[in-house]
Amino acid sequence: MMNTTNVKKYLFGMIMIILFIPCIQHSLHLVGEKSLRGAVNYAPDISFDKKEWFQGKYQEEKEKYLNDGFGFRSFFVRLNNQIRYSLFNKANANGVIIGRENYLYEENYIKAYYGQDFIGKEKIEERFNQLKFIQDTLQKLNKSLLLVYASGKASFFPEYIPDNLRIERKETNYDNHIAKSLEKNLNYIDFNKYFVENRSTSKYPLYPKYGIHWSEYGMSIVADSIIKYIEQWKHINMPNLVRGNIAMGQAHGSDYDIGDGLNLMLPIGRDLLAYPDVSFEPKEDKKSISVCVIADSYYWGLYNMGISQVFNNHEFWYYNKERHLANGKGNTMIDNIDFAKELQKFDLFIILGTEATLKEFGWGFIESCYKYFSHDQPSATITDEAFNTKVKQLFDYILTDVKWMADIKAISLKEGLSTDSIAMKQAQYLISEEMKKNKN
Repeated sequence: MMNTTNVKKYLFGMIMIILFIPCIQHSLHLVGEKSLRGAVNYAPDISFDKKEWFQGKYQEEKEKYLNDGFGFRSFFVRLNNQIRYSLFNKANANGVIIGRENYLYEENYIKAYYGQDFIGKEKIEERFNQLKFIQDTLQKLNKSLLLVYASGKASFFPEYIPDNLRIERKETNYDNHIAKSLEKNLNYIDFNKYFVENRSTSKYPLYPKYGIHWSEYGMSIVADSIIKYIEQWKHINMPNLVRGNIAMGQAHGSDYDIGDGLNLMLPIGRDLLAYPDVSFEPKEDKKSISVCVIADSYYWGLYNMGISQVFNNHEFWYYNKERHLANGKGNTMIDNIDFAKELQKFDLFIILGTEATLKEFGWGFIESCYKYFSHDQPSATITDEAFNTKVKQLFDYILTDVKWMADIKAISLKEGLSTDSIAMKQAQYLISEEMKKNKN
């Protein structure tokens, strides 16, 4: 019979082996590990530096690297996530919500659906005054602006939102953006409404259960609709989308992006979705235009599908931060481009966003474009709160002055611009002159 001392020795030895196994795996990589999915950032290794050692920076950075890279880390992360999910129905992923019947959401979409992120009527009014001015100005330059409202999962599947997050719906950014698009007579497509209205009649699912974006089938409808909208609007015959064979299969890729991001030991489930074979007609004997798309992640699917093939020149400005070219080469940050030069290159500017991102719709592009056209200053970083406040006050007053508006209407008929755009331009000019005099 083993005595107590030997038992302690064996237990100590086992504990030491368990503790050293991750170190051995980290150094020798004896066993292949399944990488974690989703937005996972690993701290880089750092070389020893005497100065950083005495500053304590080396130790901090080295600790981050070791914490992120120890052996079997992905296994332990998945194990921890599985325990949280199986025992407590919790997702150990940033912003992910597990809804009824295991429908997965991102929290921002639920907040947007209920109006918890509403930015206010005044801010939306200011945004759409700028958009109207931009659209009118682009039109004079033989260019165009198109707003595209992508679908949102909370609007599409409201019945699966968990009980603890259900509240009374208030004013939303989406409802107000649609109302203002109509009021200002802006060019726009509302895919959120289309998806909701066609949810029960669509032959194939438009939204995945375990993904955050529209399904690949729904994506093909969006791409086809945008092309046909531009064709009818511009009276041109563009290369069209060709939807070939449609295969049914278990959700994967972008249709399973949240499911993958949960990083569980066992799959949460797989819904059956449609995967169409998509191609685009050649440009021969077709006409097209150059397009710049400023959009959130909902445009990635269309970009990866190859919609660039339809246009003469196509760029995707991801969140107005990263500039992605049609061929995927020469991508740069938006901060490094010549904004004024870029505005001259394109025939059409598309701003695309979903309900969860409308609070920051345009991501600075609208303000940059507005400032450029109204002040001839292309920089997006220059802001003057006092100037904008005074302009808004004068603009509101101009709309109430009968004589002033009569003059503006005459200019509107002559120049082909809206009265709002002319009133805004006059307000900007007068306030700008006033502020110059005050400085002198």
